[in-house]
Amino acid sequence: MTTASGVALHGRHLNEVSASTVGEFTAAIADSSINKILLAAGTYELTTDMCAGAAVCISRTLIIEAEVPGAVVFNAMGGVRRVFDIQSGGTVELIGLNITGGYADSNEATYVCWPSALA
Repeated sequence: MTTASGVALHGRHLNEVSASTVGEFTAAIADSSINKILLAAGTYELTTDMCAGAAVCISRTLIIEAEVPGAVVFNAMGGVRRVFDIQSGGTVELIGLNITGGYADSNEATYVCWPSALA
């Protein structure tokens, strides 16, 4: 994971970090000071859950973006869990990502809890 850098966007300051492995990605998710994660091309195989029933759980404002649109794949590896769970209070932008391998009994690979937002 590269060192966080400050970027101004639409009048707000973003603390941005680059990641190229699942470990770097999950560390960036856990770091509440980071607003934007820029992902290197590749497949990110999510084999563990951050919260019950989901590989990635987010409850804050966050941008997750592929360095090269369409060149990042999040694979939850099947099983009985969602890929993303956007929890109450979370606002997330997923940009240029391919998402696969998720499952939920309600047929939602990504779950957005109200009042949250997925842009």
